[in-house]
Amino acid sequence: MTGVHHVRSGETPWSYAKTELSKTNSNVTNSMIARRVSELASIYGCKSPEEFASKYFKANSTFEVKENSPKKQNTTIFSMARPDTVARKRMDSIHIAKNDAITDSHNVARRDSQQALVRSTQKQRTDSEMIAAGSKYIRTDSLHKPDLKSALGAKSWDAIKTVQDRINNLPSDKKKIIEYHRQFRDLKDNYVIVDKKNFTATVYSPDGKVVKQYEIGVARNESDQLLRRSKRNTGNNFAATSAGIYTANYRASGRDAYRRLYNDRVLTLSNDGLKAKGVGNGETGVAFHQIPNGNADRRRKLEAPGVSKQNNRFSAGCVNFLPEDFDDCMKHIKGVGTKVYILPEDSNNYISVKNGQLHFTQKKYTGNVATTTTKNDPIKPVKINSKRADMRQEGLDMASTLSKKKAQLSKDLGLDNDTYNELAMAALGIAGQETKWGNPLAGTKDGKPYWVKENAKWAVNIGKELSGNNSYNSRGLTQMKLKSYTDPEVKKLFNKYGINEDNLKDGRNAAIATMIILSHIYKNELPAMKSQMEKLNVSKVDAVLYCYNSRKHEITQGTATPNKSIYHKNVHSYMNYFDMIQAA
Repeated sequence: MTGVHHVRSGETPWSYAKTELSKTNSNVTNSMIARRVSELASIYGCKSPEEFASKYFKANSTFEVKENSPKKQNTTIFSMARPDTVARKRMDSIHIAKNDAITDSHNVARRDSQQALVRSTQKQRTDSEMIAAGSKYIRTDSLHKPDLKSALGAKSWDAIKTVQDRINNLPSDKKKIIEYHRQFRDLKDNYVIVDKKNFTATVYSPDGKVVKQYEIGVARNESDQLLRRSKRNTGNNFAATSAGIYTANYRASGRDAYRRLYNDRVLTLSNDGLKAKGVGNGETGVAFHQIPNGNADRRRKLEAPGVSKQNNRFSAGCVNFLPEDFDDCMKHIKGVGTKVYILPEDSNNYISVKNGQLHFTQKKYTGNVATTTTKNDPIKPVKINSKRADMRQEGLDMASTLSKKKAQLSKDLGLDNDTYNELAMAALGIAGQETKWGNPLAGTKDGKPYWVKENAKWAVNIGKELSGNNSYNSRGLTQMKLKSYTDPEVKKLFNKYGINEDNLKDGRNAAIATMIILSHIYKNELPAMKSQMEKLNVSKVDAVLYCYNSRKHEITQGTATPNKSIYHKNVHSYMNYFDMIQAA
């Protein structure tokens, strides 16, 4: 095959290879295309398919077609370069448009990652068919669309976390909501964002474009708190347009008060957080409606030029529209079922993404706002695979147990989906740091070889006695001092799973025992250190590692620097020996 190829607009190595193969094969599969892309990259002197794409596939460019026609191929699974030899070269680029819609290039990989994207061979495939070429797993039929939606469609926990972290790092709650709807493909309806500070209700399309914006009136008080009304109308009401995440649940149609006061221009809202907690149907009393009939003062205020506290803060809590604006707004949303987001005014309250869901939460819990809960978020199955062919069996057993026991452990330990995933990967990293997953010659943190501590406990005890060290012995793959954990709930869980000092060298038991301790630290020790963690910019996982490694004082005393800690660097490095694949 010789000549010159003219690159068409939108053409990629994937589509080029597919066209080539179709000339000689009637049944072209994804694995065949992926293999051919890899072959072409090599033919053209490129180290990876990504380099091939960036070097040769620029719109309206040309390149010489080199002699190497594809042969008829079978559909066996192909393998690519080793994970530690392939560098990902996709860069992030996010630009914020003036209308708050976010436009970006949506590249999948994080800038500092050293792993390549991984291809899978078929749309319908098992975990065993995932091809190990790096820390990300992307469908082969989406490689030519390097955007964040591809990452979300993937099963790689690390890719999903990258997307969630990127959204959570956006500078405003409004931008987080817009980007969340852009990325999650199953959200196909228009939604509304109520901005109390700027007195607007804006309808957005799923792709983040402004459909229509309306001036509104909101509650008299500047507050995110739950609307409270006196049952006996004593005047002790607290008027607030309660911030939070809502779902429209009723469009007025004939109720006496609704018809008499609002001409049935009413859309009631159910608060997602309250409903999930079993508080009635979730209604806070906040609703969308037109200004009450005959209220000339409110009409005058909304029709006045500009917006101000004097003109736009007048309601008892509901979001007030001009009648004609309410009618127009209803034309652009589906009514019942529409998602409505009332942005917070208090900096203590914020929107975040966790477990693949939008949540309304607080930096410091007060209990007076309608926060959402992660308890009802789905626990998604995972499969943790080793990237290394030489991984010890103990490490493989830990990974297998953390995969198979996720649902049960999440329930017993009270962990949500994302927290479980992060702690499970930390447990594997700790085992790598402490004993190289059970390598007899590995040195432990107290300087003794692992096999000595497991097989010559008497010698360890004598050494401690002579040195005046009265601490408990560290045991097992993750070097736990099991006897030091006296919390009744922890001991109860140890008993339930049959955990004791002598079976911690078994990968299955080490995985469960370590998760019990890490979750205990996460739930019981981290809350008291929250403000200090924020000051030091210490993540929750790194804080857990400080506590596990008996270095909690570095956080409380303000000296923690995880980016300089050899222990932390090593644990994170060993975590990267594994891939976690999460069900979509």
